[in-house]
Amino acid sequence: MEDKRVREIAILRYEKGEKPKKIYTDLGKSKSWFFKWHKRYKLEKSRWSESKSKRPRSSPNRTAKDTQDLLIDTRLALVNIRKIHPSCGVRICYGHH
Repeated sequence: MEDKRVREIAILRYEKGEKPKKIYTDLGKSKSWFFKWHKRYKLEKSRWSESKSKRPRSSPNRTAKDTQDLLIDTRLALVNIRKIHPSCGVRICYGHH
């Protein structure tokens, strides 16, 4: 059975007076699962049974797009140099010891 439907059935059974423990046990779910969905039902009423994305709304530590592009371009340039000069590495071409 689809997750959304299981959630709806659980809350419907609760609304009809069934005990939470009986419901989540019958459905093979945990106590925390039941009360998570019960809380959403009480707070939202519409679309409460739908899964929500766990993806963060923002990524403050994410590398900026222009910096990503610069890094990719630099890496591709280095790959192309290695194709032309296969023996060229950090120590040989840039004087590092």
